[in-house]
Amino acid sequence: MKKYNNRGLGILLGLLAGPLVGFGLVCLGYIIFTKYTPGNLLWFMSQSNDYLSSIISLCLLGTLLFFYIFLNKEKWYTVQGIILGTFIYFPLIIYLKFLS
Repeated sequence: MKKYNNRGLGILLGLLAGPLVGFGLVCLGYIIFTKYTPGNLLWFMSQSNDYLSSIISLCLLGTLLFFYIFLNKEKWYTVQGIILGTFIYFPLIIYLKFLS
């Protein structure tokens, strides 16, 4: 099980897998609790710059799933990579929220 304890895997999970899981959950929540259909939802997300930083922030909550799993398995390097991969999104969120 030592092969799952590396920062590269954690960064990959923090950059790609976690946000994709989070995006799926955000889309599911929007579809269930609002009037949007899946096609309209993707169009709305692509056109709304005001909400884009909020949507990205919500999508990053998907990394909590992987963070919790690897934290309980005591894979410390992977957990560090997940945190680093998540923090890479921080400048993008700040730019979208305050500078655009």
